[in-house]
Amino acid sequence: MHWYEPFRSEIEQVFQDAECIIEAFPAPLNDAGLRYIEKFNPSNDRSTNNYICYCLPYWMQDMTGLSTAHCRRLALASIFGMLYYFIQDDVMDNDCDNKAEQLALGNLCYIELLDIYRQMFPPQSPLWDSFRQYTWEWVHGVTSEREQDVFMTDRLKVAHKSALVKLSSSGALFLTGMEDKLPHVNEAVDTVLVCLQMTDDWADWQTDLQDGSYNCLLAWIRSIQQIPTDKPLTEELVRHAITVSDILASFGQEALKLQAKLDAMPEASPQLVEFNHSLANILVEEADHIRQQREVLMMGGLSYWLSNSVTK
Repeated sequence: MHWYEPFRSEIEQVFQDAECIIEAFPAPLNDAGLRYIEKFNPSNDRSTNNYICYCLPYWMQDMTGLSTAHCRRLALASIFGMLYYFIQDDVMDNDCDNKAEQLALGNLCYIELLDIYRQMFPPQSPLWDSFRQYTWEWVHGVTSEREQDVFMTDRLKVAHKSALVKLSSSGALFLTGMEDKLPHVNEAVDTVLVCLQMTDDWADWQTDLQDGSYNCLLAWIRSIQQIPTDKPLTEELVRHAITVSDILASFGQEALKLQAKLDAMPEASPQLVEFNHSLANILVEEADHIRQQREVLMMGGLSYWLSNSVTK
């Protein structure tokens, strides 16, 4: 993981800094915050794969010459932004036991995010225009993805639910006077965020099917198999599409198309490209594994039939 290992010690320190700040939150929000951040700490083997949220500033260093000190501050802000927006998602998805506590914790994280950026960027900085734009993208992403079927109609909009991730890459550009590259870097980051959402949706399709949440894989199945929008998907139908119809293989090919697009972007850092490659490979390898398992089962059935035929 060349997109993580060179920065491991830096990221570990940034998470420690975040934990120190959270420890100072009023009780019981400090304990709740420490439990919550542990879900995302890459030092924890069971953490989520949201490396881009806190590694992105470091991935921008080669292009921008950004100082390590600035990388740390941007990464720290990104961690608090990540916590805030994941808490918002949990509350919207009814995936938390104490909404009042979670919302309070989320707002403390949001204050930390704002404080860090205020220290780095004056009020007249164009960074705040980007902040506003990404917030609008997030609003659009969480309210409109199902109605517009964004994975099938305007794929980069899948990234809008994670739009604030781009704040750190934009910050790196503004700090180094390279804002002219902003549209191209944003497109590169959005491309990776789509691929990340695709892998998340592969992992979460059962939960999303049950909850009725928008899911890229389920949208792909509905489109490829031409299932009317008024016909609900069932778990049996989805499993059949995955295990028999090789739908995950074609889904993985869509991720590889994103990879090819990213490979052609000069503004995509090597770490960003490699990280995306690891995401696309998850889908491709899972599809290959399913196909191999099916072939083994088919060969097993053939062997059983042959052995019975020989003995008769």
